[in-house]
Amino acid sequence: MKVTISYQCEFEDVPKHIRDLLRNLQESDMPAVKREIAGIEHRLGDGNINEALMWLDTARLKLANIDQKLLDYGGVLLGFVKTDADLKMGVDLEAQNVDNPEETMPEEPFDIKEIINDKISASNSSESE
Repeated sequence: MKVTISYQCEFEDVPKHIRDLLRNLQESDMPAVKREIAGIEHRLGDGNINEALMWLDTARLKLANIDQKLLDYGGVLLGFVKTDADLKMGVDLEAQNVDNPEETMPEEPFDIKEIINDKISASNSSESE
């Protein structure tokens, strides 16, 4: 079962906290996947195809977990970039819907360049009015 864990930090510290989470991912999750892949190679070398398939499935699940974490980190950074741009444009953040932040989170993997370009385009069009 997946749960959401949240905590507060200063706005400007968000990138540092994401960097720390990424470092933790590298130090704990990535070595586990490397061990699984080494186990797959070993079993294939021994001719244990069925065991290799089981290890392969375990590696895939671990990679899916890493992917979900990266998606979460990207969502946080996306929120940071959006909020930072809004602050620089003078947007009243208190007037926006802060009761349900999930409404602004992407459900699918996102293209950060596209989102930033959309934000810049919106900013440029509001400045020209």
